[in-house]
Amino acid sequence: MDLRKVVEDGLITAWNEIGTLKTKMTIVKKSKSGFDFNSGGTIDNPDENITIDAVIFDSKKSKGVEKKEIFFRHKDIGKMNQYSKVMIDGEEWDIGPNIINDDGYTKYLYVIRRGQ
Repeated sequence: MDLRKVVEDGLITAWNEIGTLKTKMTIVKKSKSGFDFNSGGTIDNPDENITIDAVIFDSKKSKGVEKKEIFFRHKDIGKMNQYSKVMIDGEEWDIGPNIINDDGYTKYLYVIRRGQ
């Protein structure tokens, strides 16, 4: 018995049961840029926009900073870095100082907005 398959099947079932708790959002994955020593300029890779379902666990506002905790499936987005952005209801959010959990099945992280 493949334990990873059992966990993935359980996650799919649980994710389908969440239903209306999910919110559509777009992850704007930023690729790493580099430096071209021949031309002296930067190498910019195009962004990749991925629309996903996620669950917003908590939303707080304090001292001009709004913070949300979001949870989504790892397979929907794959690897991402902290230069990526999250679009929720047309508003751009930065990924917080660290990704709280990425166990290969799910991701749990903070997103923040300043000056709101």
